[in-house]
Amino acid sequence: MAWLRERMRNHIDPADSIEMPDNVFRIPNAPAAQTIYDGGQAALDLIDQVADLIRGIEEHAAQRELRARHLAQDAVEKLHAAEAHIQSVEAERRAVEAGMNEANMRLQELEKTLKRTETRIAAAEAQLSAAELQASAAESRAIKAEKTLIRIEDAIRSQLLRQKREAANLAAAA
Repeated sequence: MAWLRERMRNHIDPADSIEMPDNVFRIPNAPAAQTIYDGGQAALDLIDQVADLIRGIEEHAAQRELRARHLAQDAVEKLHAAEAHIQSVEAERRAVEAGMNEANMRLQELEKTLKRTETRIAAAEAQLSAAELQASAAESRAIKAEKTLIRIEDAIRSQLLRQKREAANLAAAA
């Protein structure tokens, strides 16, 4: 823009300036009307410069608009990808929660089964203890019975030996 102003100043001759009416748009640093009227080429050059400037502005605006569209499109794609990722993570979270719920239910079932098993084991241990006491008592009775039987056998043997001796003594005496 500065180069345009400089170029325009080179075309302006302050001595030739003409008073412009108020209803005419004045371009800042534009050559005076007399210069434009006198040199049609200067006016054409000025129009070409303005047209080049407008074209440059339009091209710059088009590039900016294109870049903005690309940025917006990239942002939309990233947003869609992020939404898809969020949905995927949410699905995984729900699956993990369902798995955890199932695992908790199985754990509760196992805890109930463990309690029942512990109760059965306690009952079996009580029965085993009672059976051991009965076996011990039976063993004691068996030992006593065996000792008694040995005493009876010894008594019978002693009786038989005595009777045998008495019979032998009777037979020897007779």
